[in-house]
Parts: sequence; C-alpha cells; structure tokens
Amino acid sequence: MVGDVRGKGLVFGVELVTDRETRVPAFREVGKVFYRALEKGLSLKTTASILALSPPLIVTRQEMERAFNIIDACLSEVEQQGSPRS
Repeated sequence: MVGDVRGKGLVFGVELVTDRETRVPAFREVGKVFYRALEKGLSLKTTASILALSPPLIVTRQEMERAFNIIDACLSEVEQQGSPRS
C-alpha cells in the first residue's frame, strides 16, 4: 500500500496507493489506517491519500518508535483486511 514516503526530519508523509504500478490513491485505506491509529493512541493528519505525522520538537526517540510501530501495525491490519474495489 505504501506508494511513497517523503518529508524532512521528523515531519513526513506516507502516500498510500492501491497499486504501486498504477499509483492509484488508496483513499479508503487512508481513512481506515487513520482511525485504527487513533484507536491505538496515535493522532495523524490525512490529506487525500497521504498520512502525515508532524511531532513536537520535544518528542523522544521512544515516542517516535512507538508511533512508527503503531503506523506499521495499522498498515498491516488494513492491508490484510483488503478492500473491495469499485
């Protein structure tokens, strides 16, 4: 599902796609990942098919590792669920 990761420093965005070849945006999946992450205690921003994370300057390495673990788990969960294509 990950089509691209871009950013600077700790501010980054993860673009989700339904297919890496065609790069069709994964709008439904972004919403699913967003809400699963929120349930697990991580607040993300979304724009179209991009998940964005912009932590405060006082964030610790441990907090960032937890955030990345949550994102990874949510991406895996949503990818395993699949999504009906319209």
